[in-house]
Amino acid sequence: MNRLMIRLLAAVLMGIILGSSGMNLYISRQFEELTAKNRTLEEELKTARNDVEELRKRLEKQEQRKEITDIKPNVRLEAEEKDNLPSFEAISVKLNGQKKIKQLLLPLKGQEIKNVDYSLIPRVIDGREFESEGRRYVLKVDIIIITNELHVYATAKLLKQNK
Repeated sequence: MNRLMIRLLAAVLMGIILGSSGMNLYISRQFEELTAKNRTLEEELKTARNDVEELRKRLEKQEQRKEITDIKPNVRLEAEEKDNLPSFEAISVKLNGQKKIKQLLLPLKGQEIKNVDYSLIPRVIDGREFESEGRRYVLKVDIIIITNELHVYATAKLLKQNK
């Protein structure tokens, strides 16, 4: 019986040793996979941080140098004149007025917004005359909005014809 106990005890100990060895192999394989995955994620994080830093620098440069990229005039006719004109002539007046405003403000294109004197823009446009369909009109600025685009809202008024 003593010998039987020793054999059973030896079998149990062999089972424990083989089981722990198998478990050790299984866990070590998982550990290696997780370590490799961790290194990959660390590299991705490092790359992402570098990208974010580069984007921040670009954004700072853009904020430092905001400039006028486009001039977008919007001309409307006074109410009483709009009713008395055919639609094609009203469109022609708007287009010619927009063309005149773009022509007058073209030097502002490409300038930094912070260097533009806002109070001069209405002075440049107000009172300027242009011709459309044989009639003369005068411009009056209503609103100016300056972002990357310079938006000018103006009214065109028919000049009285002296006979």
